[in-house]
Amino acid sequence: MSELTLNEDWTAGIGGGLWSTGVAMAKYFERPEVVERLRGKRCLELGSGNGFLGAVLASTVDDCTVTVTDTEEHLELMRRTVEENKKFIVNCDERVKVEKLMWGEEGEGGGEKYDFVFGTDVAYRDYLHTPLIDALTAHMGKGSTSLIGICMHDTTVKFFEQLEARGFVYERLRDCMIDEKFRGTIFGLFAIEKKSS
Repeated sequence: MSELTLNEDWTAGIGGGLWSTGVAMAKYFERPEVVERLRGKRCLELGSGNGFLGAVLASTVDDCTVTVTDTEEHLELMRRTVEENKKFIVNCDERVKVEKLMWGEEGEGGGEKYDFVFGTDVAYRDYLHTPLIDALTAHMGKGSTSLIGICMHDTTVKFFEQLEARGFVYERLRDCMIDEKFRGTIFGLFAIEKKSS
């Protein structure tokens, strides 16, 4: 991860920078068991912002596919980040896509399904909870896993209550699974799955 280029542009919006939770998840992606688990998986990042976290995943797991998504104003920044890091990503043009995605607009049939859906700092306002959970519902298929990074100062318990009400289960990753710098802090990585029926 240390060699990748990070592009920040706050004029693109709040997602134009890299928040600490994004760094925590990037470090998590470097764990050998995580690399092994994500081999060959179809991955979707929600709220990519600058695209850096998706680039980290694609460079670390060299045979997964990664679709980085956000709103229109972030697309150019995400494309620039992916382009500048192509040399670290095996078969980048075939494996990494940048797309616009408005949470909750997938419609009745839902959207394209992915094996792994991830995002950081995507639930920091209560009004984001419903569309975010709509996106998880639309893009997580049977057996899919999601990993959401949050700061516990700005993500309220309402998010987790809504998750449960919508048929999801969640678990915070143990401190031993994240980088030492983030242990015992206000940051958390949460694994999310659909309840088995």
